[in-house]
Amino acid sequence: MVKDNRKDTIKSINKRHISKDLGVLGEHKALLSDDELHVTYLPNDPRRQRNMTNKWDEFDYYNRDEDHFFIYIVKSDLTYHIKAGEKADDVDQFLKRKGLNKKQQKD
Repeated sequence: MVKDNRKDTIKSINKRHISKDLGVLGEHKALLSDDELHVTYLPNDPRRQRNMTNKWDEFDYYNRDEDHFFIYIVKSDLTYHIKAGEKADDVDQFLKRKGLNKKQQKD
C-alpha cells in the first residue's frame, strides 16, 4: 500500500511540473507592439503552442536585470519574461513610454 501511495504521489508531482500548459518553461517569443504584448510559448511545437496577449494598461510594473525584463500583472499574478539582448535599452525606453514604472528588486 505504501508503494502504491508513493507511485501516486510521484505521478501527481510530475503531472504538475510537466503540464502541457507550462510553456513558460520552454522556448517562447515575445512581440511588443504599441497596443499589446503578445507571447507565443513553444513556437516550434504546433501541438503544444500557446499564445497569450495583454494590453499595456493591464500591466502594473516591470523589473530589469541586465538584458532580462520581468513584466508584472498583479491582479492576475502573471509575470512575463523577456530577454531583449542588445536591444535592452530600447525595450526599457519603450516600457517607460507605455507608462510602466520600473521597480528594483530587493536583495
